[in-house]
Amino acid sequence: MSFDISKIIERFGYNADKAAYFNNFQVTGVLYQKGKNFTIIKAENDCMLLYSLYKDVLTFFEENGVDNLKLYLKAKDQDLPIREINLYLEEYRRENNLFGSCVPVISEDGFVLSYTE
Repeated sequence: MSFDISKIIERFGYNADKAAYFNNFQVTGVLYQKGKNFTIIKAENDCMLLYSLYKDVLTFFEENGVDNLKLYLKAKDQDLPIREINLYLEEYRRENNLFGSCVPVISEDGFVLSYTE
């Protein structure tokens, strides 16, 4: 799949710091499951994307006609701040209806499940 990441950078008006997250972003495969109307985009990058950038990529594809999208990103450097990991974890929990009324939180002290009311 031919893909130009500069379109996303331009669409969301990223500054140089945010644009740097995409220096080596490359789509490596696209899988469409017709029966489920589901698209998987596989990509590689030097680093993990901040959660907000990940959501921008999903939004960009959805705005361009790709519905029911999952983005699988393989990154050489998988280091992310804890707050970013928690944002990803919260979305995963919501999408997969995990933990019921518990909210998983990662901190410097480890993994905690907090109950919500």
